[in-house]
This record gives sequence, structure tokens and C-alpha cells, in this order.
Amino acid sequence: PKLSKAMTTTAEAIALRNQEFYQSHNIEFRTSTEVSSVDTDKKEVKTAAGDSVSYDSLLVATGGRPRTMPIPGLDLENVCVLRTPEDANRIAERSEGKKVVIIGSSFIGMEVTSCVAEKAQSVSV
Repeated sequence: PKLSKAMTTTAEAIALRNQEFYQSHNIEFRTSTEVSSVDTDKKEVKTAAGDSVSYDSLLVATGGRPRTMPIPGLDLENVCVLRTPEDANRIAERSEGKKVVIIGSSFIGMEVTSCVAEKAQSVSV
């Protein structure tokens, strides 16, 4: 929700905790790391890069992907999906003064609607 509410932001600005928090609590935080196996008996994770990481507690946060529709035009320049701060910035910039269509009335879809409504010429959900 922070991402859809801000719309013009950076990853650092919307992070729930900063790097110092993780360091001070002895938490190793890895992003963009592919895990190839988890051995719960040994409490060990193997990465695709060949690293072996032991753990006391493990949080698996695989992320999510927005659902897209298999429709013609999905690859056009002004068709956007919200997943990253860069996506939010692009949506905010490209919606200014434009007619915007938002497909999906989920919580995030309605948050985006609220954010772009002030800038866009019109918004249809």
C-alpha cells in the first residue's frame, strides 16, 4: 500500500526498515537472491549462486506479481503495471493531463485511482 499511495517515490523512501535497523538487530537481508533449496533439519539455505547460509529463523518472502490480462496492446508504452517505485513514478508522470483507465478495482487499483485523479484529465476504473 505504501507504493500505491506515494506514486512518486524511491525504494528507500518506502522501505519498512532501513539498513541500519537490520544491522543493529543482526538480520541479514538479501534481495534478488534465488534460493535453490532449504534444508529445515540443518537450518541451511542454498542459493543458486552456490552460497550456503545457515539460519536460526528464516523468512521466505517471494514477492508477488501483478496479474496481467492476455490482451492485445499489453506491450504498448503507455500500458503500465505497478510493481516497483519506478513503475509508480512512470504512472504518475504519464497520467498527468491524460485520460487514464485502471483495470481492476482492488485496494491497490483504487489507491492508484485516488493518486492520479488529481493529475489526470479523467480516470475510468
